Amino acid sequence: MIKHQNKIIAHATTAQQAKELKALTATLKEQASQIQKVSDRLEHLKPTKKDLMISKIISGAACLAELTSNPKSFYNCPDLRSGLAPEIKSV
Repeated sequence: MIKHQNKIIAHATTAQQAKELKALTATLKEQASQIQKVSDRLEHLKPTKKDLMISKIISGAACLAELTSNPKSFYNCPDLRSGLAPEIKSV
């Protein structure tokens, strides 16, 4: 009699665990789908090489504009100094 009750309890426990596992699997699949959607959206936000070049040009133009009014600001413009020899950069 006790063995039969233990089998019933074990079967019920296994069935409950299978049900919970199925629910967890469904949740994980949904989360994976949501993560993929976010990844796809973020992929479109990555800057392209063109975007980076435009940004560098704008930054350089801003430094040049600053230089016209304040020649000492040259040392605040790393984009302009990047082409200089190391001994000039450190001045």
